[in-house]
Amino acid sequence: MYELTQKGSVCVCDLVDIVNMPQSKLSYHLKILLDANLITKETKGTWSYYELNHEEVNRLLSPELCCIFRKSENQSSGCCP
Repeated sequence: MYELTQKGSVCVCDLVDIVNMPQSKLSYHLKILLDANLITKETKGTWSYYELNHEEVNRLLSPELCCIFRKSENQSSGCCP
């Protein structure tokens, strides 16, 4: 989730290298986050791109904790004090 926060929309092919995990295992974990509505998915061609669902994260976390999942330039936009 942190990588999605920092990079925005990220291809699963790029996440494989970032988290050093086989694509099948990574896709399993991403599906769990997707089912929990914590991330969103957009398919472009053969690749899936994932993005953090900020609305859901903001709803679940306190203002102090949701700052972890915001880029620093966005911290003042409705989440962090």
